[in-house]
Amino acid sequence: MAVRENKPIRGHLVVCRSGDWHGGVNDQQESGAEQMRQIDIDSLDEATLIELNARIVERLQYLHHQRTTAALQEIRVGSGVEFEGPGGVLVRGVVIRRNKKTVTVHADDNRQWNVSPTLLKPTGVHVLDTAGQIQSDDGKVVSFPKPERR
Repeated sequence: MAVRENKPIRGHLVVCRSGDWHGGVNDQQESGAEQMRQIDIDSLDEATLIELNARIVERLQYLHHQRTTAALQEIRVGSGVEFEGPGGVLVRGVVIRRNKKTVTVHADDNRQWNVSPTLLKPTGVHVLDTAGQIQSDDGKVVSFPKPERR
């Protein structure tokens, strides 16, 4: 199979003369459109395209997992958050649980939502910020001091 050699590009797949796909490294980044033009998919056979597709899907899943994990690290239980719900409605609430891939949010309208952490925007409010303001009629509610790190 005759495939022209492309110069390597950091973070993208590149065809070498043997037809193998490699992650290229180059200090000079080009625009995304130029990078895509460097991969000549018209000359590839079906088996190579299927392999390329599988590797692209795997890479996209990896990047999504990295983004989700990084966003999940920033979110704490009790933090106030907001996100865009169905129909573009702004939903505000408090994080009540961090799951493996999602965050459970108790919304102000008493509904619970499982939301990807990448979709959440912090509001800067935490339930412990108002803990000293909790008052109970019978005196049975005890407020705890706010910890240094949430």
